[in-house]
Amino acid sequence: MMLTPAALAQSSLAVPDAMQAVFNAPWAGKLMVFAGIAGIITSWNAFYIGGFRAIYALAHSGMLPVFLAKLHPEYKTPVNANGWCLPAVYCSV
Repeated sequence: MMLTPAALAQSSLAVPDAMQAVFNAPWAGKLMVFAGIAGIITSWNAFYIGGFRAIYALAHSGMLPVFLAKLHPEYKTPVNANGWCLPAVYCSV
């Protein structure tokens, strides 16, 4: 019902293989891989949105240049933090 130590040692993806063993179905392992990918994408989204808000907050408090604290008049999003830092994010990848 679970992976043996030998099966665990040979596994390249232990959690999906364990799910396949527990449910005795290949779909369970694929579901775990999908859940892991969804979790990574969710984390990236949080870093993307939260990171620019952090830059805005630091600029608003005077710890970064003030021009990074400009908000969009209608949407109240940090315009300059996104505009200046987004290319840096893409270049770092």
